Amino acid sequence: MAKKRPDMWYPATGFYFNVKVAGISEKADSRFKEVSGINMEVGSEKLTEGGVNNYTIVLPTQVSSTNLVLKRGMLKKSGGLLEWIEKCITTDYSNPLELKNIDVQLLNSSGQPMVTWTFVDARPVKYLISELDAQKNDVLVETIEFTYTFFKRQ
Repeated sequence: MAKKRPDMWYPATGFYFNVKVAGISEKADSRFKEVSGINMEVGSEKLTEGGVNNYTIVLPTQVSSTNLVLKRGMLKKSGGLLEWIEKCITTDYSNPLELKNIDVQLLNSSGQPMVTWTFVDARPVKYLISELDAQKNDVLVETIEFTYTFFKRQ
């Protein structure tokens, strides 16, 4: 009989994760304070039949998802990630956009990936710096938003 690992049955925590952007190897470019936008939804279309008044048929349509949003404290030095973002956002479209896969890994207590979400053919669409305010003592946060073709869970 196979021995079951106890951590397989406990709910995962959402605070231990890693982000990897294909082709970008700087460690600082894989550390984020927050990841959001991991969702997908099947749309629906209502179909009414003539003479049938007590119900409506609901048919599935395309799958949609929101953009992937990554947040981190702003770094003094820009690395490969920011260079790619600037290149994509400021392009004149005379050259093809450079699309990259982004892996978001949920890690277990040993630092090993439990679940990996791969966002295929991602490209940055928004770069935002939190507001500068002399009356607050907050960390300056970079928010980076990506669009992608689809994502899969592994």
